[in-house]
Amino acid sequence: MRFLALLALTVVASGGFAQDPDDEPFIDPEVTPAQFTQPGRVAPPGESGGSGEVADPATPVVRIQVRAPAHLAPGKPLIYRILVSNTSGATAYRVDVRHPIPDGVAPGPLAEPKPDASTVKEMTWKFAELKPGATKEITVTYAMLPDAKSVTAKAFVGFEHGQSVTTEHEKPKVTIKKFAPDKAVGTEPIAVRVQVTNTSRVTVKNIDVVEDISKGFEYVADTDSEPTNVPGQRSWRIKELAPGQSRTIEYRVRAKGKPGGDFTTTSNVKSGDVQGITEPAKSVTRVMTPDLKLDVTGPATQSLGEPGEYTIAVTNTGNTTLNSVRVVADVPADCTVKRLTNGGQRTRDQLVWDVPTDRKNGPLGPGETSQVRFTLVGSRAGAKKVAVNADGGRGVEQAKTVTTTFTGVAALKYEVDLEPGVVVAGKQAVVKYRVRNTGSEAAKNVVLRIKLPPEVEAKQVTPAKYNATTGETVFDPQTVLAGDDVIYAVTYLARTPGRAAFVFKLSSDGDAKPLTAEKSVQIEAASP
Repeated sequence: MRFLALLALTVVASGGFAQDPDDEPFIDPEVTPAQFTQPGRVAPPGESGGSGEVADPATPVVRIQVRAPAHLAPGKPLIYRILVSNTSGATAYRVDVRHPIPDGVAPGPLAEPKPDASTVKEMTWKFAELKPGATKEITVTYAMLPDAKSVTAKAFVGFEHGQSVTTEHEKPKVTIKKFAPDKAVGTEPIAVRVQVTNTSRVTVKNIDVVEDISKGFEYVADTDSEPTNVPGQRSWRIKELAPGQSRTIEYRVRAKGKPGGDFTTTSNVKSGDVQGITEPAKSVTRVMTPDLKLDVTGPATQSLGEPGEYTIAVTNTGNTTLNSVRVVADVPADCTVKRLTNGGQRTRDQLVWDVPTDRKNGPLGPGETSQVRFTLVGSRAGAKKVAVNADGGRGVEQAKTVTTTFTGVAALKYEVDLEPGVVVAGKQAVVKYRVRNTGSEAAKNVVLRIKLPPEVEAKQVTPAKYNATTGETVFDPQTVLAGDDVIYAVTYLARTPGRAAFVFKLSSDGDAKPLTAEKSVQIEAASP
């Protein structure tokens, strides 16, 4: 197919360029205009709008434009710019540009690029192809004859556009996809879905789908299939599948006896029109049995008044999902619940959870563990039993007990008092350190160390039982009964001005590390 375009312009006398008002602006050869589009895609068979026929290519559109001055002064060169542009989304091939040499010009024009063919009457340029959005520019320069009043120039473009189609020999082919649950419980029905798809580009007729199932299982009644002579086998007939078309077959089975093991289905497909159109497909479903494991941990001993933490872990040790497991923990007498994890329900003497407590994660799957925690505070010393029961339904239940012995504990608190906080050099002041046992047991071997700053001098110390070294007073060990307190005091003389820091360190049996504190007084110089 050959296309030809013509544009003619008349040159008269002065500066400026003549342009048809319908012409589009110049197209930059390096830029693809926004209106250009790529060739359309024909949908394949089976897709919406698909015809299965060869797609038509896009049609190229080529235009030619001649740029020349509308008026020209005598003696000036007459310059023509010939622009050939592909304004489509398809490549144009064998693009020929012809420019007849106009009357009124001197022979021997200059052309860039040089023409592929040239006579005294016409110049011709040949381009193998012009890609979408591309522009070729040709410049021709003439000398206008002095007696010529006007010059009319013409330019023509021609190109080829064609189409080639191919038909391929296609072998019929179908694929099978099977959908069956990975797991099933007991004798509950198991749903199986078989999807047969024609993945070739030709129609397949008379397709037989044959299903085989494991021994120990039976089909739930259906009306779409026919039994065969083979036990546990059924057949479905699909009359025709067009290219890309699918057909879905659904059926259900169930265990005939005691559940357990694997349930296997095998799909075979054949057609009367063609052999070997697909490979067999297989699905395996694990038939589950429920079970669980219960673990309870807690402290063997716990100090009275201090919270002891207990952890309950429920693990699904079966091969089926436990949709709901109820956990119940008995609260012993003389114990108070201080904290429990989210989801727990508190009654007078029991704690109850339905696990897993985070329902966003679904039920408790095989091998999964869910944990809950709570803390107890004992008010009376002695051994206390915490009994826990976990019920997963379907006859699955476990129970565990842990025993905690609650004991008393000492708890030392202290206060530091500086009397006063600002002291004048040469005056005396007192620093007091009060120790109180807020626990339930006596604190033994309570020892206080006071490091005195160099700006002071100790004058009187109570209690009187202590050892004094350079800059430090160490009181003798003593026992502080539960609820009692002891006051330590040092009367000192402020000697030199400055900031005097007292450092206190309190220790007792059972403490991991001493309690330390630092307090300061300001010593000011005496007035003159």
